[in-house]
Amino acid sequence: MPSFPFTSSYTDPESYIYTTVNGVLRLEETVLILEYETKRMDGTAKSEVQTCSISLNDVATISFKKKWVKSKVEISTRSLKAIEELKWTKKGSLLLDISKKHNDEARDLVSKVQIELSEKKLRDLD
Repeated sequence: MPSFPFTSSYTDPESYIYTTVNGVLRLEETVLILEYETKRMDGTAKSEVQTCSISLNDVATISFKKKWVKSKVEISTRSLKAIEELKWTKKGSLLLDISKKHNDEARDLVSKVQIELSEKKLRDLD
């Protein structure tokens, strides 16, 4: 079961407080599982660990972009409902920052998902 840690951030639309997200993304059969916690930068709140499941049927694309300091994994979904509970999404996409030392794990997971998505497209053609 490939997995890797990630970070992300957003400004809370209700309080306008900058919030960081720390978590782990893993692949379990045909589902991407995000386990994460959020922490508001004003120090007032840290969330419990939360889980979001994204079926590979809902994934439109997934990509790995290697950068100098931090790499990125971008997941685009076919439906906004697939990631509606995540406050740090933008237009149906989820952008995860990956530290350099976890590039191999992230690239491995992305490759496995891309292969699964391609195989699904081939099965749908039959």
